[in-house]
Amino acid sequence: MSEEGKKRPCHIYFQTRQEAADGFGGTSEEIFLEYEGNIYETENGFFIRYNDSGGKASIRINNNIITITNAGNSGNRMVFDEKRDFELNYAAGGRVMNMRIVTEKAHTECLSGKMIIDLKYRILVNEELLSLYTPRIEVTF
Repeated sequence: MSEEGKKRPCHIYFQTRQEAADGFGGTSEEIFLEYEGNIYETENGFFIRYNDSGGKASIRINNNIITITNAGNSGNRMVFDEKRDFELNYAAGGRVMNMRIVTEKAHTECLSGKMIIDLKYRILVNEELLSLYTPRIEVTF
């Protein structure tokens, strides 16, 4: 993936609602995060680069598939595709958990100087529901 398009500074605002399943604590919370970064237009979509917790992070939008990568968070890479699930092994606290992301919604809307990414997905751990997430990401440039 080349960062071929014109580099533009951007502001990234995450608003995420997390609803944990009863077996995993059963609590809900809203998370708000803000970052400064750069956005690039690519042949098939957009690439957004920013720093999170001292590590490189990115959002790639490519033909209605959204990939969020965070090198500062255990090398976390999540793929959101309404047509297929994404499986990953997540290492935390000396344990490796098999996780599956089931995407219900992955929608991107581009407006003048603004992009809105709406997601809705479930995370399953060993086929048990861990939690439901509904993030909204606004990128202004």
